[in-house]
Amino acid sequence: MAQANPRADLSDPSRANVARTGLAGRERLGTPAEMEAVVHATVVDATSLPSGVRFFEVAEDDRTQAYFIAIAPHGGDIEKHTDEEAEHLGRELASNGYPATTWICKGFGDGPKGAFDRWHITSTDLHPASFPLLGRIATRKFCYGVAFHGFSKQSDDADLYIGGGASGTSALEAANLPLQIRIATENDDPKFQGRSANNLINRLAAQGIHIEQSFEARKFSEKIAKAIATVYRSPIKRFLCAWTNLLR
Repeated sequence: MAQANPRADLSDPSRANVARTGLAGRERLGTPAEMEAVVHATVVDATSLPSGVRFFEVAEDDRTQAYFIAIAPHGGDIEKHTDEEAEHLGRELASNGYPATTWICKGFGDGPKGAFDRWHITSTDLHPASFPLLGRIATRKFCYGVAFHGFSKQSDDADLYIGGGASGTSALEAANLPLQIRIATENDDPKFQGRSANNLINRLAAQGIHIEQSFEARKFSEKIAKAIATVYRSPIKRFLCAWTNLLR
């Protein structure tokens, strides 16, 4: 259960250097007990090491376009194949002459603590101040955006949920994948809905799409990305985006 922070009194040396977290957060760090730690505002590694425990950003961005962004905050081994989907989608649009920015985080763990436990940060908690490459991108608002996520499927779950500002499933259905695809509704788990204004893709894009996928669905990462690309490979969407930006 959430607990209120104690009254701040930075003149009290015993309080000035205390960072609070819930039990679940401490357990992710390896122990439910109090611990000594060094806290940094930036959470990603300064350099992307070739192996071992690591967490880093990757971005492709010309720092000017505001048409489209694809993100995968939980790439690497956190939610496998989601980073590949963002990369595929960005390349597919760029190769057809449509501007696209991609922002990806990749995390890897080890035996004692896996990538998900080490590095998973919910989309509503991701803050540009802690991610230098995201901080540069977040200074402008994109017209359209897609966020790729993964989940562990339960017996009653669909394979793929479309949330955020979703308008339909036609492009993915046309791909004829052996998957159950569903538009997330208020009856679904909130993690599938992606409608919160604090959800990162909704902060980055005026029309953000939040895609949640089972591991089975993510095996079709390239086909899913190509199907989604057909939606944004649209002269009409590009014209409307340009017109909207002129009116701002």
